[in-house]
Amino acid sequence: MSLYPLGVVLMTGVTGLLYKTKITGGEKLKREGGFILASNHISDYDPIFLSLGAYKSKRKVNYMAKAELLKIPLVGLLLKALGAFPVKRGKSDRGAIEKAVNLVEEGRILGIFPEGTRSKTGELLPYKSGAAVVAARTHCDVVPVSIQAEGGKLRFRSRVTVRFGDLIPFSDLNLPEDFTTQQLKEAAAYIREKTLRLREQSDS
Repeated sequence: MSLYPLGVVLMTGVTGLLYKTKITGGEKLKREGGFILASNHISDYDPIFLSLGAYKSKRKVNYMAKAELLKIPLVGLLLKALGAFPVKRGKSDRGAIEKAVNLVEEGRILGIFPEGTRSKTGELLPYKSGAAVVAARTHCDVVPVSIQAEGGKLRFRSRVTVRFGDLIPFSDLNLPEDFTTQQLKEAAAYIREKTLRLREQSDS
């Protein structure tokens, strides 16, 4: 028996105890093939929010998680069961990128946090190019995700809104076969802009 459904059931209960969570748009993930979930990052709990939202569409998210998290007893085991794989922060991790590309090419969902680190205030940080690189390599689409906690920080019994946005077709990213660093930056900024619009919706 796969540990994934068990992990989702367990974390659904835990999440309900810890936070007042509203997840919308998860049904948009009910589609064939591989694509990227590009989410902002406010806490180490964010991968679980993504997994819970995607599971409603019977899809599993495989996401990059900082290597340090996966070394924590029990926490690391749970995250791996939920589809996490390690990425080294602060440096170019080619192995993690290749793993990400392979997952998308296999038709799976890849979760990425393009800010590269948690936002301490909840404000959206500049997006790095990781998601754009994987999209350029695989020609896959991107679904932006907004995670917002009341007051900007995740605390016990915080109100949390997780909103899955409309799919961004790969063609909208304007990434040719011989893409440049500047084009990757522009694609990352475009994904970030779509996430900003999601945040405005969740505030309305």
